[in-house]
Amino acid sequence: MLKTGVLLLNLGTTQSPSYWHVFRFLREFLTDGRVIDLPFFIRSLLVYGLILPFRPFKVMHAYKTIWTKNGSPFVIYHQSLLKQLRSLSPQTPIELGMRYGDLSIKKALDNLKKQGCNHLIVLPLFPQYATASTGSAIAKLYTEIAQWWDPPTVDITLDFFDDEDFIDAQSNLIKPLLQNNPIDAIIYSFHGVPVRHLQKSGCPNALNCQISACSIPDKSSRLCYKAQCKETARLLHQALNTDIPKEVAFQSRLGSIPWIKPYLDEALYEWHKLGYKNLLIVCPSFTVDCLETLEEIQLRFKEDWESLTGGTVITAPCVNDDRRWVMALGRWINQKLSPQLLVNVESQEHSEIVSLQ
Repeated sequence: MLKTGVLLLNLGTTQSPSYWHVFRFLREFLTDGRVIDLPFFIRSLLVYGLILPFRPFKVMHAYKTIWTKNGSPFVIYHQSLLKQLRSLSPQTPIELGMRYGDLSIKKALDNLKKQGCNHLIVLPLFPQYATASTGSAIAKLYTEIAQWWDPPTVDITLDFFDDEDFIDAQSNLIKPLLQNNPIDAIIYSFHGVPVRHLQKSGCPNALNCQISACSIPDKSSRLCYKAQCKETARLLHQALNTDIPKEVAFQSRLGSIPWIKPYLDEALYEWHKLGYKNLLIVCPSFTVDCLETLEEIQLRFKEDWESLTGGTVITAPCVNDDRRWVMALGRWINQKLSPQLLVNVESQEHSEIVSLQ
């Protein structure tokens, strides 16, 4: 008889903003062949010779600017999300595993195994599929369950970039910001990836990615990260029902190879020329606020924009542990579970969503 467990996956964070914790986290992250997809020898020279001797100091400082007395905001939001989900489905084992760092996928799987789970439903918490995030987490998952004497069956959801519940939860966090602030443009900023990652994932438009528009993801470009990002932005803007202009950009690139464009740190000059002054930034490639949203966007980009234009930057929160998002995940779990383990959250969801209107 199958006993089903739920595994949520995400990227991870450093255990503390200390040098050695940041160093170890970056070493694990950057030596992943799906993050820096170069031959092992070249990747090792790059990581150990050019990146790790210097980058931990910069990243350590960035983490210190967002760290709280209770620890990492990234971990705090995940703990709250997990607690709420477990209260919705108390009979179902639910664990969270991080691809990198201390809260590992192995530990999460060990906990599910101890609870007798032999069927896993898995949701990587990355709305858009990318090999460097979703692909890497799934590969690590397979590596770990291959060590089980009796490996579990697995049901994996690859992405939810166009999921109605995700769009609803995120858009409802944006709407109050539009009502209470003068906004000249809404910027949808996604984490960037190298163009060659799109090509290796089979996107037929990858070689022209920098100069041509993306279509809605279809069978030929199903795993095209950029196409999925553009569709998420379109659906969010449609849900907002606003005439405010929208722009899409990509942040956090590393190195000199071509990454998908437009680059956020360069696009701000074009937006300044267009006369934009007050921006609202949304980061819908993240479900939980992290270093890239809290430090790179809310601190560094905000400072750069305000110094350039004298305008303002408002940042929408990620869905984090927002109750709409929790209920959406609860419904997803409910739909995925075996019939004998179904937990009825529908009536609770309906009453709570009504109270959120």
